[in-house]
Amino acid sequence: MNIEFHYWITGLIAQHAGFSADEARIIAGSSQLVDDNDFEINVFDHENDVVPSYTSHVSQTMNILLPRRDIMKIYPLFHFLPGDQPQASPRKDGTTHPLNTTPNSSSANKIMQYSLQSAASKYKAGDRGGLYRIGVTTHAYVDTWAHQNFIGWFGDFNAIGSNLMPDIGHADALHHPDWVSHRWNDERLINPDVDNIVRFLLAARNTYKHFLEFQKLINKSPDDRWDQLETLLTDIFGKSYSGDCEKGGEERVARYRTAANGLADYDDNDWLSSATDLKRVFNGATDDYDQKYVWRNAGTKSQTDWYRFQEAVKEHMICASGILQPAFAQAGISV
Repeated sequence: MNIEFHYWITGLIAQHAGFSADEARIIAGSSQLVDDNDFEINVFDHENDVVPSYTSHVSQTMNILLPRRDIMKIYPLFHFLPGDQPQASPRKDGTTHPLNTTPNSSSANKIMQYSLQSAASKYKAGDRGGLYRIGVTTHAYVDTWAHQNFIGWFGDFNAIGSNLMPDIGHADALHHPDWVSHRWNDERLINPDVDNIVRFLLAARNTYKHFLEFQKLINKSPDDRWDQLETLLTDIFGKSYSGDCEKGGEERVARYRTAANGLADYDDNDWLSSATDLKRVFNGATDDYDQKYVWRNAGTKSQTDWYRFQEAVKEHMICASGILQPAFAQAGISV
């Protein structure tokens, strides 16, 4: 999925499930930032410090040449959660894989449950920090629909046709699995016709259920407005389309923006730039200047959106790694 679902649709789901506009901003922003958090950042309390006070963890990368251990801490944990193999779509070649992503898998739901429970405990204690983790986990959860039948690792299992792209994730399928309203063919499957409208509505419906569950955990009981939300999304999605180019994205985003009740346009640098300054600092050892991220206010760094998002990324990574360990062990991979 891309920004349409990870930000706009996630924000709409959160609003309809009873989250405030600002809470929906946190959840949607965290969900989308998973895709844009693609390089490690060291942040210093003061510009002349030698040792950083904080180091981020990446949740996305385009560098498929990273060591295997690094790749396995990104793709299978944040984008291609290994699922329930007996429920996998039947393939023409009959093959299976322990890391295959399946929609709404038991592992994905377990990870979501841990996220919701942790966030609810914090929320009831007056701490909204858990909302960032809900956003991060939601990204991985909804991707089980878009990325079903792919693994977050190299392998012929991912291969489609004669495409010469490296067979990691859905590289061979290009962006077809991620486009809203798109219809495409996954020729590996016995039933190759894929309608992303169907997949994405299922992802939205199940995410909505989880968001309502969170409200119950914090002793709220909002009305179930799924029918209203489904009608809205179906109307915005419109008719499905096929081909090798994305269509209708700008028009759909304009309609999300109107429907989202004040959800601001997404800026992938907003949280980082609000929390830190990028300073040009002289390095006497090299007789040159370094670029260093420095906290705007070291004393309140833990209250910034960026810090809380990064902590959520690390919490999700630890939780998902533990829950998915049996699948990794079956695949003979150590994470």
